[in-house]
Amino acid sequence: ARGYPEPIVTWRREDGNEIILKDSVGTKTLVSSYRGEVLKLAKISRNEMGSYLCIASNGVPPSVSKRISLSIH
Repeated sequence: ARGYPEPIVTWRREDGNEIILKDSVGTKTLVSSYRGEVLKLAKISRNEMGSYLCIASNGVPPSVSKRISLSIH
């Protein structure tokens, strides 16, 4: 994201559940939000299905957000 001041990009689940992050060996970390432009979800299951919000904020209203829906079949 670009802007001045430079925006901070944060991800969170729309339903309020925690985001499950897994490292390369499968160790899980649960977080309420994730800061970074790219959210990488590895080895996902149906538990990760749902809507995720990507929010860019630089302290100057309004913040910009987009909803990304993740479906697993």
